[in-house]
Amino acid sequence: MKDFESHSTMSHMDGNDSNDMVVLILERDMIIAADLTEALKSRRNLHVIHVATPEDCAKALHGIKQLHAAIVELRPSEYDSYQDQLDLALRTANVIFTNGEDERQLATARGWAMLPRPFNDEMLDEALSRFNI
Repeated sequence: MKDFESHSTMSHMDGNDSNDMVVLILERDMIIAADLTEALKSRRNLHVIHVATPEDCAKALHGIKQLHAAIVELRPSEYDSYQDQLDLALRTANVIFTNGEDERQLATARGWAMLPRPFNDEMLDEALSRFNI
């Protein structure tokens, strides 16, 4: 696993000084998070931030002016109950859910994307391309 940085070991960019797009991965499983990170970095010039819980998002995103996408281990119906912790609505509408494929219609209606498990690199590319990433 190369270039995997979790929030606890990551050095932050102050205010997106880099030209990299910033992608948040909210995923409890470190192996899945590492696979996603590797897949993202192998194809694009991205800065990836990983957190394991919604409660970790605010601290991890401190100083980040723009979040280009968030890949979250949530169901679309759970988003609103975590919105305060996620604080994603102020930063991005580019939310990709990895749980709740049966809620695809809700995700689509709100402008979100689905990345159903088990997913592969092609499915990740398809979800990201929806947001021109």
